[in-house]
Amino acid sequence: MLEAVTDELRFLTLTLEAIGAFALILGFVIATARCVLEISRMGATEAIEGYRQAIGRVVLIGLEILVAATIIKTITFDPTLENMGLLAHGCYSNGDSLVDGSRNERLLAVAKKKRLKRGGTAGPSH
Repeated sequence: MLEAVTDELRFLTLTLEAIGAFALILGFVIATARCVLEISRMGATEAIEGYRQAIGRVVLIGLEILVAATIIKTITFDPTLENMGLLAHGCYSNGDSLVDGSRNERLLAVAKKKRLKRGGTAGPSH
């Protein structure tokens, strides 16, 4: 039964990743086509401003879906302290962090020490 749930979650994350990538590609194509058509009607300046806004919305939606897939994958398949720290660091590394940046560094340092104790490599340094 646990294996069936794992398979379903793996399928869910792959589906979300595909949907996120598809949303990015399709949104880019639609926004570009719309911009080309609007240049002749509205002028280049207004069309390009609309294009920039459309691309921003597309990127936001696509990345939100991809982040959701990454979160599900991280907490269900490999919930190590290192991966949780990397997830927290990736989600909140923009300066307006809900998680204190020094705390992220401490989490990564602890994960690195544990990996070294187990005989692993130091891994990527951030």
